[in-house]
Order: sequence, then structure tokens, then C-alpha cells
Amino acid sequence: MSYSWRGCRVLLGSMPSFRPHIHRHPCTICSSAVTQYQDATETTSADICDDKNIRNDIHSASHVSCFNYLSSDKAATATPASLHFRDRQPSGWSGRALGATVCESRRAALNEWLGMMQNAAKTTQSQPEDAYLQQCWQAFRDPSRALTDREMEGAIELLDRQCEFQKSCTTSDKCLVGESANSFLMRLRGGDVHSVDEERQLSFQRTLLEFRDLANTIKLPFFLCCGTALAAHREGYFIPHDVDIDVGVFYEDLQDLGDPQKAVVGLLSHAALGGRFVLFDVCGTVEKGLELRFLHSETQVPIDLNVYYQPLPQDDKIVAEFGPFVWTATYYESSAARRHGMYRYRHAPFRAAMKHMSFCDTMASSSDPTNTVGFLVPPESYVEECYGKDWRTPRRFTYAEGLQNGGFANIIDE
Repeated sequence: MSYSWRGCRVLLGSMPSFRPHIHRHPCTICSSAVTQYQDATETTSADICDDKNIRNDIHSASHVSCFNYLSSDKAATATPASLHFRDRQPSGWSGRALGATVCESRRAALNEWLGMMQNAAKTTQSQPEDAYLQQCWQAFRDPSRALTDREMEGAIELLDRQCEFQKSCTTSDKCLVGESANSFLMRLRGGDVHSVDEERQLSFQRTLLEFRDLANTIKLPFFLCCGTALAAHREGYFIPHDVDIDVGVFYEDLQDLGDPQKAVVGLLSHAALGGRFVLFDVCGTVEKGLELRFLHSETQVPIDLNVYYQPLPQDDKIVAEFGPFVWTATYYESSAARRHGMYRYRHAPFRAAMKHMSFCDTMASSSDPTNTVGFLVPPESYVEECYGKDWRTPRRFTYAEGLQNGGFANIIDE
């Protein structure tokens, strides 16, 4: 599977588009595509379904198919979403073809919408398209070049053509290390941990370790955050009822890599070419409230990456009341109705207080004299800001329930 340049245009904040997303029924994102099409053509849903020309265009244009394969509390309660595959139906996946009248109309609207944006972005180069895309890719790899929008689109389109998503094996088929060398596994089997799904813990472990490998390819420092930071401090292993992994990145660290947007696209390109992770949702922009949602192609474990920012210019009153802070964002539910179109979470600055914890690393921290094994984790004060003073007492709630019932103590009221 591939992520398309259209999704990355959303990420870069340069133009609205139809995002790659996990499809739910009913799907309001797909519905909005129908509305967009109807507004542009002054047609109705019936007109869309009865127009043979549009139906023919559906089959001749890039094929869009929707796959339901991820069950996540956050995704299930979110703005509905779907992963769209272009011109590919990898073996090993049983995609459910869309054939109902409503689905056909949505597909027509989607293809029309995507087609209009693609035509608007096409260049008029005389050279063959493949050669042009290669030229864009070379420009992307040249750190001295200031990329144009068209060159960025071309580089991402080239990646899009090269990448497929295909399930190959399960976690049990592929061990990270020998069991005796995996200190995390040995600890799970020890006397302190009871009634934990070992296979699930190993799936989460593998996902996080392989994300670390991915981040290391571009020298991107990250830390555990939100529920995964809570797990590191409280359980010492992944919370049994958690549905994903949470990691954070400071915006300043993206700046230290050169161009923040290019750093993010570099992360996405390595993810696509490596084949281990699929980007299935992009929220916010690089400069404000970015959240990237990945899915490990084999373990099927989602991992969310959130960027942490300094206060916005409009945050003077918050700074005056609470002092300096950093913030990150999540989406879905009623986020669109909020001031910035997102839920923002405030934290006292914690970079200097982070420490390495072995957590799920295969090596125990006691065997590492450099004290750098494991993962950077914010201090306990960070966890208390998120989950309240009683954070040591396990409480089970979904993302939606946490928003509704005050489960997240540090959401900025705006």
C-alpha cells in the first residue's frame, strides 16, 4: 500500500484534499466528497449513480478500494476514515469491493475530486513523466535545493508508485531476538507480571522497536508520551487494554534536522520504502498540531506520533496564568468545533527532566553502562498532568470517554 502525495499535501498544509483514512460506515469523509462533487456539478446522488460516463470514468481512472482491517477505539470513535489503495490489490488481503449505490456515488465523487486536484497540479514538462519524477526525487535528496511545490509532489508521487502494503508474517513467525536475550520477555514471564497476553505484548514491543529503527534512519529523537509514558512509569509494560502506541517529537528537533517539512516527508519516505509501516492518517500541519498515525504492516499495531510545540502567539494569557509550556494536539470527536480545530494538551516544559527507561527494550538498563538503553520518557509530573494525581490507579476508558469525562486533565480550555 502507498500513501499518496494528496495526503502529504494536507500534511504540508498547502491545499485541502481527500485524506487517506480508515474507512468506517457511515463515512463522513467520503460523504463530504459526495457533497463536494454535487456542489461543483449541481447534481444529486441519483444523477451521480445514473451518469454512465462517470461510471466509466470510475473504472478507467485510478481504482479506489476500501479495506476494513483495523479495530481501534480511537479510530472507531473518530471522524470515519479509510485506507485507499491505488492500482494495487496485494495478495494476502481480502478487500471488500464497493458496489452499493451510495458507495458508487461516493467513489465517483472521490475520483472526480482527486482528478480535479491532480490536473491542477500537473506540470507541462515535455520530458517523459518517469524521468520528471526521478528529477523531482533527485531534487528532494539534494539538501542545498529549495523545493518547489511541484517538485515535492513529484518526489512523493514517485514514492507512491514504488510502495505496496502486503502482510507477510505474524509476530510469532519472526522473533526479534532469542527468548533468553529478550529481557522484556523474561520480565513478563517473571513473578511480577500476571495475566498478561504475551503475544500482544511482543507485538507492541516489535512495533515500537522497529519504529525506533525507522526514526534512527533520519536521526530523529523521539520519546514515549501519553498512554505509553504512563505504561512505562506504572506497569513497566504495555497497558493490556491500550489500543496503540504513543510517541512524541519536539518541533525544535525537526528544525535541527534542517527543514521541518522535509524531515517529516523524509520519515514518511523511509516508512514507505521500508515497508514496515503504513501511514493511514495525517492531522494538522507540520507547523501546527501535527499528528501522524502509522500502522505496522505485520503486527497490525497502530502508533501515533505527535509533535510538541512552543506556545502560539495567541497563548499569551495562558502563559501569564500557568507559565511557560509546550503543547501537542489530537483530533476527532468534537475537535473541529474548538478554537484551533484540535484538542490541545498543555505540559510544563519537560525536555530536561526526561530519562532513559528500558521499558520494552530487549536489553535491560542494568547491562548498559552508558545508561542510554531503552527509550526517553517524560517525568512522572508529565503523567500526572495528563491523568491526574491518581494516575497510579488503573482506569479503563476510551479516547472518546476520556474527552467526555475529564480523563485527560491537561486539555486547554479554548
